[in-house]
Order: sequence, then structure tokens, then C-alpha cells
Amino acid sequence: MSGGPSCACSEKAEPIAVPAGANRPGRLWRVVDYRCNHSAFNGYACTSSNYSAVKCLRCGRHWRTTAAYVERLQAIAADEVNISSGYEGHAEAMKARGRTPHDT
Repeated sequence: MSGGPSCACSEKAEPIAVPAGANRPGRLWRVVDYRCNHSAFNGYACTSSNYSAVKCLRCGRHWRTTAAYVERLQAIAADEVNISSGYEGHAEAMKARGRTPHDT
């Protein structure tokens, strides 16, 4: 199974978790599906998997991984699902999260 290309933007350099009292948010990677697989073979229902789906809110890339850092990431919120570099309100969404829009 392909994991897909992971984030290649500058968000990769941000810390995953930020110490309490920091004035900058942690990495803008969100867990879309935690240890779950959706497949046509099971009617697209979530079945247990070693892989988790992750999305970068800054560049919009999606990938699947078994990496341990997934445990430290936040789950994607309903208002973050459509945020990606092609999203109409991307600049405002990044500003609200303490970031500039995606740098190519």
C-alpha cells in the first residue's frame, strides 16, 4: 500500500508539540484517520490498521504512516477538513493559526 508523498513544506520543521506557554502553535499536521483503513473490500467501513492518515493543513498533502509521531498529533477538527493550499480561505486560516500560507 502506498503511503503517498508526505509534507514537503516548511511545516515539517515546526515542532510537533509545543511547550506550555509558547506563543506559536505546534505543527499543523492533523490525523484524519487514526489506525484505520477504508477499503472497497469492506464497504469503506473503518477496519483496524497499523496505518494512520495524516494531512498537512499548510500545503494540503495527505499521506498514510505508521510513524510514532501520530500519537502526538491532534485529530482534524470539522472546521479544518477543507483547509489546504487551494482553499479559498487558506490565507486567513493560516493567519488564524500563526502561519503564512504555503511556501512552494
